Amino acid sequence: RPLLRDQDFIMTIEPSTFGGSVPVALGQLAPERPPCRWLFEALIVLQDGTVTMCGTDWDAHAPVGHALEQSLADIWHGEEMQRRRAAHIAQRFDAVLPCAACTDWPLADGSGYRNVLRTAIFAPARDHALAPREQIESSM
Repeated sequence: RPLLRDQDFIMTIEPSTFGGSVPVALGQLAPERPPCRWLFEALIVLQDGTVTMCGTDWDAHAPVGHALEQSLADIWHGEEMQRRRAAHIAQRFDAVLPCAACTDWPLADGSGYRNVLRTAIFAPARDHALAPREQIESSM
């Protein structure tokens, strides 16, 4: 914590299966699945330049391009992204890998994201000991 500033943000997300890759006990999903917002709002660039359509494809099983070979604008407006968006709009999630097995789509509205620096576990404790949760929360 001493190296972090007030404006720093460390993001966590509510339990996520990462497109079905990680077994997580989830609550009841809504009966009607909307098109995933991640397809319309973001691209993910992995450390090697591989570009994926969302964070659930963290291991690049379904890349949409490569940042060292194409511009992000070309990938964003490209044929493959357009195809995937059209499939989502048509409710054909099985036509897009890894969307068929994905249960993370309810998190795409941002509701599952948390700044862990604002949680009790990272709040400074007195005397280098863990402070009771109530004490930390009352100091926030």
